[in-house]
Amino acid sequence: MRTLVVTRATCGQVTLRVEGQSEVSCPIPEIAHQLDSEFELIQVLDLQFLTSMEADTLLTRLVDKLAVNGHLQVTVPDLDYVVGQWLQAEWDEGTLRDVTSVARQSFAGLFGPQHDGNPMLPGYSTHYSGCNKSGYNSKRLAFLLARQGLVDINIVTDDTHLLQASARQSMVRGERQVAPDLRNIRQDHLNRYRFAAECLRAAMPQRVLDLACGIGYGSQLLANQLNCQVTSVDIEPEALAYARKHYSSPKITHLCADARTLQLDSASFDAVVCFETIEHVTFDEALLGQFHEWLRAGGKLVMSTPNESVMPFSAAQFPYHVKHYTYAELESMLTRCGFRLQQVSKQQNLQNPEIVPGSDGCFMIVIAEKV
Repeated sequence: MRTLVVTRATCGQVTLRVEGQSEVSCPIPEIAHQLDSEFELIQVLDLQFLTSMEADTLLTRLVDKLAVNGHLQVTVPDLDYVVGQWLQAEWDEGTLRDVTSVARQSFAGLFGPQHDGNPMLPGYSTHYSGCNKSGYNSKRLAFLLARQGLVDINIVTDDTHLLQASARQSMVRGERQVAPDLRNIRQDHLNRYRFAAECLRAAMPQRVLDLACGIGYGSQLLANQLNCQVTSVDIEPEALAYARKHYSSPKITHLCADARTLQLDSASFDAVVCFETIEHVTFDEALLGQFHEWLRAGGKLVMSTPNESVMPFSAAQFPYHVKHYTYAELESMLTRCGFRLQQVSKQQNLQNPEIVPGSDGCFMIVIAEKV
């Protein structure tokens, strides 16, 4: 089992230990550059020595390096126990000098051992490497792991009053957004679905297909905003299991299928929504042909893809992509597949995710009609 141990967290840095390799210390944002593969087990120690945002960033970087069905394990002091100690502590000269007293133990539990923190001793350092900067109980730790998209979260307290948490990476993420709350879904992704709902509202579609739905937050948004039936399709069964748990609705039917073999009735949908998908497949025209087959006459296709003219394809930069499209290429392909392009909009970049008219952004969003 390929295992990574993350320890000695302090001052925005961590030490990475992989069996058979030398230890490496690096800043938290640079972890991805230090790790060249995925791990079946990642063990995290010393999280309490990081600020809340440092810890959050660390967990995000580590989850990106966790293999499917791999486990992330976190060991931290149980702050609930420490607070209970603190409330019971008696302070006097004796308890202050006794490192085993409840007073001293609870102080260390709350604020850390504070190594090299005595200005009267050699080795004094203002790095404050042994000071706690964040705290965890079972509820907070479970929440932080869940918001990373992990599942099967289990937390126990051991005999030394440390929390031992374990959580599983359930799916191939690729470029999927995985989080149990819309507020943790990237704004550019949410904006596309909201845009689709707004554009389709006047047509009052009764049946919508959301192909490559991922964890299903967009399908739920479409079902709720359009008050329609949504068929939500993805190739990853664990993504759909996550969708059923976090983004379900009586109006949604989930199907696990490869788009190449998906069997749906002809002319059975009023609209098809497919975001950030065709750049991932080698059968782009065949896929558009299937959309044409599944749409009724006059049905709408709402689709997005990266813009080759603004964000050129690079296999190194976009390892999950096959190609990007210029506006002319996209329009021509839609025409060949039986669609009439009605509207093209853009998202400038990740920092400017608003959708506005135009074809010169990093991402193009098109609305086309079956003819």
